[in-house]
Amino acid sequence: SGARVVAPGAPFPEDVAAALVEEGATILVAVPPHYRALGATRIEGHALRVALSSAGPLDAADAARFRDATGVAITEIYGSTETGGIATRSQAAGRLGWRALDGVALAVSEGRLWVRSAFVSAELRDPSGGYLTADRVAPGATASAFELLGRLDGVVKVGGVRVELGD
Repeated sequence: SGARVVAPGAPFPEDVAAALVEEGATILVAVPPHYRALGATRIEGHALRVALSSAGPLDAADAARFRDATGVAITEIYGSTETGGIATRSQAAGRLGWRALDGVALAVSEGRLWVRSAFVSAELRDPSGGYLTADRVAPGATASAFELLGRLDGVVKVGGVRVELGD
């Protein structure tokens, strides 16, 4: 894709913004807390064309602030260790629901997300090759779309880190 991978030691939003410009970065991969911090930082003269977020839900206001600061809408990637990448959305671009990635089949079963893809852990697959997640969902406008409603188990994300409340 012609993108460069840059891993500068940039602990603060201002440092990340400066590195984006100095290195001519075209793709930014980060987690929601980083986008929250970057949304308040003006990034002038950047070459970003893609911004990806994963590891937890991105707040709609944070997505809008980042888009306003950079002109780039963030694409969120949804998935888990068990399933790999499942779907994407871009709130700032007006896509509020999740849409399955190519090669991912999904369905809503008893209010839960069922997923089949090459990335589902083999030991978790049911006889049809799919996996019933603990994610509560509602069907979307198409067969490949869904609305995420939360979890049925005690797993939450805090700052992009998976935490089991029972522990």
